[in-house]
Amino acid sequence: LVSKHIYKEKLGVGHDYYGNVLNNLGVLYKAANMLDESEKNYVECLEITEQALGKDHPKYAMYLNGAGLLYAQMGEYSKAVLMLEQALSITRKAYGEENYDFIDMTYNLAEVFRDMDNRDKAQQLYLEAMDGYVLLIHKYFPYLNEEDKTAFYHTVNYRFDTYNSFVIDDVLKNDGKERAVLIDKMF
Repeated sequence: LVSKHIYKEKLGVGHDYYGNVLNNLGVLYKAANMLDESEKNYVECLEITEQALGKDHPKYAMYLNGAGLLYAQMGEYSKAVLMLEQALSITRKAYGEENYDFIDMTYNLAEVFRDMDNRDKAQQLYLEAMDGYVLLIHKYFPYLNEEDKTAFYHTVNYRFDTYNSFVIDDVLKNDGKERAVLIDKMF
């Protein structure tokens, strides 16, 4: 909170760095399950970032992604989907579909559709995200040092575990019917 006041005083409330502080507070409050306070910070952050950088800026997309995840946590799925889809669109235009942020946002959207019990849409997005993560592994992993490989592994490991649990759950809910397209992508 001290940094919020410092940035506000030194740069003003319209500066994108101040918006970044609000985003960070939104993340912190979300982690502490103080969702109303988190929402307040995300909303203000998005307003400031839109004014300072524009709605097509990748930083705006990152903040939309965070706000979308907040709304998913709050059970406000229509807001979550809208924000995450907008974040994906901006990130696709800025970086393309082989970018880590794009792939991770795709995974996040899959998680929201899973929570909504829209298994078909979740499956489609999970498959796209898993293909993206594997692409990044094949493309960059050989060039990383051991420390960076370990860090990357710890970053994506949870995503693969979550996908695997989705596949197992999906097979069980479908009375064991063959789900080859899903099973082939398990790691």
